[in-house]
Amino acid sequence: MNDIYKEPEFLELVEKVRKLPPERRKALIEYIESLTKEFYTLNDIAELLGLNWRTVQRYVKDGRIKAIKVGRQWRIPAEEYARIKKEGV
Repeated sequence: MNDIYKEPEFLELVEKVRKLPPERRKALIEYIESLTKEFYTLNDIAELLGLNWRTVQRYVKDGRIKAIKVGRQWRIPAEEYARIKKEGV
């Protein structure tokens, strides 16, 4: 286990996050995960945007969302997700 987890600043931050209302805590976790992700699945984007995955698939097929096909699956770059959040679909 990393020593950073024992530092007072880290423990204080964890306690602050625990005290957040559930919806704010979820939003913070999603934001942190989005910083480290390079690609999203259709399901990821659907969940983040509150859409059905088939709607996201349709947006990909008609060009409203830029995606890369990897085998039989679509992957949406993190930059595209950032664009969608900022500008909308």
